[in-house]
This record gives sequence, structure tokens and C-alpha cells, in this order.
Amino acid sequence: MKDSVTKSKVDHIDLRLGRRLKARRVLLEMTSQDLGEVINTTSQQIAKYEKGIDRVTSARLFAFSQALRVPILYFFDPNDEDLILESEIDAPIPKELLNLINSFCKIKGSALRKKTLSLIRDFKCEGLN
Repeated sequence: MKDSVTKSKVDHIDLRLGRRLKARRVLLEMTSQDLGEVINTTSQQIAKYEKGIDRVTSARLFAFSQALRVPILYFFDPNDEDLILESEIDAPIPKELLNLINSFCKIKGSALRKKTLSLIRDFKCEGLN
């Protein structure tokens, strides 16, 4: 019999949680092995969580939030669609993007974040690289 937290089909919520988990881990420049050691699991298990293959228990979610220094609600942010595209989840993240994400996360207030996103999108439309 399978463990109750392991399942055969990837659920969109598990996938979203996994994306946020990987994004934060990479942002902190942690390897999956580093994170696994902190929460007492293997890097292979971390990969399964990040891909949404295995469900994260509430105790493990709490451990992730502590290890990655974020509130539990971070993993359920409904505005994370632009953070990581599914096709890019295993691609290396450039240092410039990590710096941009770090800076963006430090912006206080949703209105200023929205203005910043709008400005960045305007640059994209103007063809600036």
C-alpha cells in the first residue's frame, strides 16, 4: 500500500507549492542537498516535492518554512504565475534574475510592486534587454 502522502497524479496545488519551494531554495542559493540536510531528508525527496510528485505533509511544510525563512503562506501565493514557468523549472537561473527577485521581494506594499512590474513589462515591450 502506498504512503498516504504519495500519489500517482501531480496536482496543480502540489506543483505550485513545489515551484515556490524550488524558487525560494534557489533564491537562497541552497542546493537540494543543503535543504535536505536542514530538514533531515534526501535531495531526491526534495526533488519529488519540487516537482509535485510527492505531497508535502503539514509538518514538512512547517520545516520548509523555517529552513527557507518564509511564512507558510508564501507557498500558496496566488500571484506567483510569472515566477517560474513549468518548462523552465529545471533550467539554471541567472545571477541577475536572482538579484532582481531578491530586490523585488524587498519592496513593501502591493501598489509599489505592481508599478515595478508594470515598468519591467514596459521595458520588455520597448525591446530593451
